[in-house]
Amino acid sequence: MALTIHRKLASIVEEIDREGFAELVRLSVLKKWFDKPGRLTAFAFWIVEQATTGEAPASEPEAALVAQVRALLVDLPARGDLNPRAMRELQARLEAFQPNYRSLNWGRVCLVNSKALMLIEDAFGICLRHPDDPRLGYKLAAG
Repeated sequence: MALTIHRKLASIVEEIDREGFAELVRLSVLKKWFDKPGRLTAFAFWIVEQATTGEAPASEPEAALVAQVRALLVDLPARGDLNPRAMRELQARLEAFQPNYRSLNWGRVCLVNSKALMLIEDAFGICLRHPDDPRLGYKLAAG
């Protein structure tokens, strides 16, 4: 991979660390980068790690879910060595935490109680169901 792509990726990571997000135009380099097997899953786990080390959870149930996610991460001996059953069970608990939807004129919208848990839920979805869909990694990075 060209050195310029490494620099672009590093600057995107720095921007996400600093601002909590990166501009969509800058994220287009990720689509090509995610084409290589394993990268999208590794990125999803990185997002999970970032989401669990951010600001303190706002409620006890949120804190309990974050603690469960951290415990799952500790159990991963190597990136990509998943426990799919444990991840599916935890993802179901994450989905149950934010089940509220509102219908608007243009469609249904999920009401987000915790951005960190939403990012974790989306990252688990990539790892479990769509490890080869670069578009979802792009969407996750934009989140």
